[in-house]
Amino acid sequence: MVYPGWGAIAILVNNKPYLVSPVYHCPSSPHNICSPGALKLYSSFAKVSSEPFVGIHLTDTMGEQSFLPTRSHNDLDFINIQVISFKNNSHDYGNI
Repeated sequence: MVYPGWGAIAILVNNKPYLVSPVYHCPSSPHNICSPGALKLYSSFAKVSSEPFVGIHLTDTMGEQSFLPTRSHNDLDFINIQVISFKNNSHDYGNI
């Protein structure tokens, strides 16, 4: 299946911001998708491990450790994260 969009999102984990990428947008699913491997390879994490039906353990490049518990549905694990949103300002910079 080819996904119609991908990008990055800014999130807060333990009140610390991280840029997570790639995140895949699937219009047929209400959830954005990322993988533990992608979190380690492309995002600011030195170590990422997942424990099925329990959670994801994260260690950033500064050595700070975090744990994100998962909730399971149909044998898939989901995490709740706080996405940082940015407001558009009134300036028009054209298409970038």
